[in-house]
Amino acid sequence: MKTIVSACGVGFASSTVIAERLKAILERENMTDQVRIVQCTFNEVPGLLDTTNCIVQFSMVGSDYPVPTFNGVPFLTGIGQKELEQQILEVLNNS
Repeated sequence: MKTIVSACGVGFASSTVIAERLKAILERENMTDQVRIVQCTFNEVPGLLDTTNCIVQFSMVGSDYPVPTFNGVPFLTGIGQKELEQQILEVLNNS
């Protein structure tokens, strides 16, 4: 199973919005049984790297991870959301 980490400062507000957008993408692409979403704080991300395919976070805090890391702000604003969705799907389809 593939994993996307949705991270923000407190692991609740912004990461919940990002996780909901990610769930919608996975449902649309019929990938809900292939990918899980883990919500967490920025501080928890390093402990999840061994099982993570990509990270979508509210800002680019600690963006030097060994997996693709995306700024999730487009999921909050709508600006650039389609492009971000495509980038995430590319990672999932190629990992």
